[in-house]
Amino acid sequence: LSCFSHIGISKKQSSAKNRVTGQILMTNYIPLQKVTTSQRMAESSVLDAHTTDVDGEPYWYYEYIVRKSPTKSAPEPNLFRHNVACTAERDGFLYSLNASTLSKQWESMGPLLQKAVASFHLLPPTEKYVPPYQDPWRFW
Repeated sequence: LSCFSHIGISKKQSSAKNRVTGQILMTNYIPLQKVTTSQRMAESSVLDAHTTDVDGEPYWYYEYIVRKSPTKSAPEPNLFRHNVACTAERDGFLYSLNASTLSKQWESMGPLLQKAVASFHLLPPTEKYVPPYQDPWRFW
């Protein structure tokens, strides 16, 4: 689970803007190697982005792939990670759950990861709730 500071996402977005929202989140908040814009398109791609209302609040769901850097255990240069994620907003902060696996394992792992991400939701605040802007270290 991640929390990002306020980036000004509107609660009322059209489906065309959902793809842009996913691209913005992917471009700005998902770490990638330092590459040019044209190279980045080959390094990552948004496969799906949509919004669903959960308890009257928008939740952004997105699926994307990102090229993985070769390692000793996985030296292939064309290895990708397949990601599914959900983001919700509360008090100007974004809360995000991301799950991923290697693309070659997506067929077996994908449905489990999609189910996990679909289960993500913010619990209603209680009287003990302290927003991140009041005490940012309370998360950790």
